[in-house]
Amino acid sequence: MKNLKFVFILLSILFLGIVGGCIEISIPLVDTPTPTPTPTPITGWGTVYGSITDSVTGAFLDGVHVKVNGQLSYVSLGGVYTVKPLRIGSYTFTFEKPGYETVTVVLDIPQSTSSVQYNLTMSSTSD
Repeated sequence: MKNLKFVFILLSILFLGIVGGCIEISIPLVDTPTPTPTPTPITGWGTVYGSITDSVTGAFLDGVHVKVNGQLSYVSLGGVYTVKPLRIGSYTFTFEKPGYETVTVVLDIPQSTSSVQYNLTMSSTSD
């Protein structure tokens, strides 16, 4: 019972102090936003992507084998391809499809960008 009396007296003093202006409680009216951490970009890796079309009809070519440095990496689907992840640097890309001339190019993935777009057209060997 003594504890209850003490709490009541303490709350009464606190209330009278706030109302009387003796005690000041400040509550910020504006929430300070917590800064969102900026993710660190992953450096040193890149992507090469693009479309592959027929040089005469302009149709997208399915089933083109995309080789990177001589190793099969991807087969185009719907005339598009994406090869990733690749370390920053130079790569020899070879595009092959039966009935079409093989296309070989050297593509660089520079440090300044993480993706390189390379679109190409392939000529039929019967042209």
